[in-house]
Amino acid sequence: MCEHSHGSTGICGIVYLDGGVWGPEWDDHTLVGNCVTSRVNHDTVTFTGSTPKANEQPDFITSDDPWFRPVDLQLGPDNALYIADFYNKIIGHYEVPLDHPGRDKERGRIWRVVKDDHVKSLTDCQLEAMTDKDLAQQLESENLRRRYLAGEVICQRGVAAYEEVVASVPKPQKGQVDEGTALRTAHGVWIGARLGKASDNQFKQAESLDLLSSAHVFKALSALADQPGVPGYFAHTYEKFDAPPASMGTIYSIKLPVGLITGAKGYTQSSDGRLIESRASVENRKALVECLGLSEDRAAILDLVNELRSLKGDETQLLTTKIALRRILSHPGNLKALPPDAYAAAEVVLAVPNAEASAWLWRMETLEKKASMSRAQILQHLARYADADLLQSAMQETRQAYQDKPAASQLDVIQAIHNGLSERGAPANPELLQWAQELATQLLDSADKQPAPSWIALGDAKWSLQTRKCADVLKSKSFAAPEKLVLWVDGHRGPPTAEAHDKNLVRVVDAQSGATLASVFPPRHNDCRREELDLAKHVGKAVRLEIVDGDDGKAYAWLGVTRIEPAVVSVNDFQNEDSTRESLKTLATMLQHSAPAALREKLAAYLPPRPAPPPLPVSPEQRKKLDTLIAARVAAFAKAKPDLETGANVFKMNCAACHQIKGEGGLIGPQLDGIGARGPERLCEDILDPNRNVDAHFHLHTLTLKDSSTFAGFLKAELGQVNVLADATGKEHRIGKKDIAKTEVTPISLMPPTFGQTIEEATFIDLLGYLLNEKAGK
Repeated sequence: MCEHSHGSTGICGIVYLDGGVWGPEWDDHTLVGNCVTSRVNHDTVTFTGSTPKANEQPDFITSDDPWFRPVDLQLGPDNALYIADFYNKIIGHYEVPLDHPGRDKERGRIWRVVKDDHVKSLTDCQLEAMTDKDLAQQLESENLRRRYLAGEVICQRGVAAYEEVVASVPKPQKGQVDEGTALRTAHGVWIGARLGKASDNQFKQAESLDLLSSAHVFKALSALADQPGVPGYFAHTYEKFDAPPASMGTIYSIKLPVGLITGAKGYTQSSDGRLIESRASVENRKALVECLGLSEDRAAILDLVNELRSLKGDETQLLTTKIALRRILSHPGNLKALPPDAYAAAEVVLAVPNAEASAWLWRMETLEKKASMSRAQILQHLARYADADLLQSAMQETRQAYQDKPAASQLDVIQAIHNGLSERGAPANPELLQWAQELATQLLDSADKQPAPSWIALGDAKWSLQTRKCADVLKSKSFAAPEKLVLWVDGHRGPPTAEAHDKNLVRVVDAQSGATLASVFPPRHNDCRREELDLAKHVGKAVRLEIVDGDDGKAYAWLGVTRIEPAVVSVNDFQNEDSTRESLKTLATMLQHSAPAALREKLAAYLPPRPAPPPLPVSPEQRKKLDTLIAARVAAFAKAKPDLETGANVFKMNCAACHQIKGEGGLIGPQLDGIGARGPERLCEDILDPNRNVDAHFHLHTLTLKDSSTFAGFLKAELGQVNVLADATGKEHRIGKKDIAKTEVTPISLMPPTFGQTIEEATFIDLLGYLLNEKAGK
């Protein structure tokens, strides 16, 4: 719903305004506490079907008091906004120890914010003093909090008060239901369900009254179905109906009319005259789908599949329908009711963790028309859940079908089956290992036969023939210089309005000395231009072709090369060699304990280096040195003028693999939106001594494996019998639980405590300036 962070990750206490409590102009607005930035943020909410989207607005409250910590917001029954203020200079549990004297554990503040002409008297909010009849009247209030509290008092009073609610609901004329009657009916459904005293007619009438009441019938069924006595009560209730409404009978009957969900739609006219589905209708359909998902009724399957097919743009309803369908399909035997050509449901079936789902997926895969998923995805599911005979048959058929496919396609399915078996905790399949060994031998032979001219990427990022990603230099292997080298170049040298820079270029260099012999710049547009490099003075000399991308800007910063003549170097050589090398790395890891000795020896060069030993806790002597370094860096920063652009680049190079700012970067470590509010001293501590304050969620997991090796990283996920951990570079590693001898969790950060040595002081100051500039609203 909310894709922006309001400058921090400390968001709490959301209040949603509707019902005209502050006037219609404030309906569908949200107010959010932000205890990190000392603000109350503000969004407006728009809808696509049932999918809400928060649109950022100017802050509702800003404060220059750094101790203002709005940790909870509530709309009171008097229509006033109440703010619980933690009132503390320290907000993070990870900042300092919990017993730190700077933590104020005695004081707090409560603020009351009123909207002129829209606040009720506090004396009118004493609900416990009201009669049952007056409480029933409160269920029609425009204020949801007031209605909720009235319902709580009624539940506390019991059956007599509830009966007053039932008796107070007027009998509406057909097609004439006012909002107050609908609200009182909806709350009556919930109160009756909680007390176990709702009458048969109450649910029947509520479901048929209007879309709002109907939605709450479905929501009550979904929310309370597992409470003691409720399932039997509801089943008994609807069995008593002489002619239950179609949409309710489906909960307990095998018979399901086609088009049930789409038939539940209601429409209204938009401001521009278009006929659109009403909000109440959207909520009703969503509640109905959720309820069907709990029914375990296979008769609902086709209707849910049709709903999947019809949804466009409404992500919330799409997800709700997928979850509902998954619940029904997970019930034993229900997958038999799903035709193998129901392609819209294939993605859902992939999430059903049983052998029936595997069998359905393979039946679908063998049809002429294919679903929108790869065979590798299906085979991974089979490897984890299918019966052994089906897996063996599918693997043999796939191996036969893929024997003439590219090595990358074969490796995809081999890796998928291998991953599925490891998640299952099953040993590697002998036939799969044989296939992997044959593919490894083929790739090794191919690598040996590749021509000498090929490419080496220098720098952290990867070059790509498709996406033009930036690396520092792409360098070919050496070749004999021709008289001239013709190539086609496209790309840029900075924004069109700026003076051209010389950071991006293509050059031929002496293979021994590295001296530039000839060079050309990109043409500053997207169309390739023919260029000639004159090498007449260097014919026969060993040279290299280098493509230099020195511009790390976000736009007008790329360059590309193609059609090199004579063909001393092929652009495709880079892609082919890089693909072969990556494939052999994967196969080397997979086969390191099972391949014949001769093959293992050849693959050894492609094995990843052994993981670094786990970091050690900081000793008192090291802590003193770090304290001195932190103080020195803070003092240097106070006198400096940091370059924010350089700081941003330093962040990308050193931090972005694990940390994210404004949606860019990795998610191994904490998100850093609004981190500038911490101040320079605290930021220096976080960077130079990351083990000083470590959030428990990011504690280090150290695994001792049965071969006596160790691996340390951040635990990202558990997939069956496999742990997925991330190392300090952000790279993921899959480790089978059966291979782990011992696991230790220590309050140590995965972040290395070495940036004081690896980032020089001037560069560190630029980084610090960039991070301090990352505050709310910037």
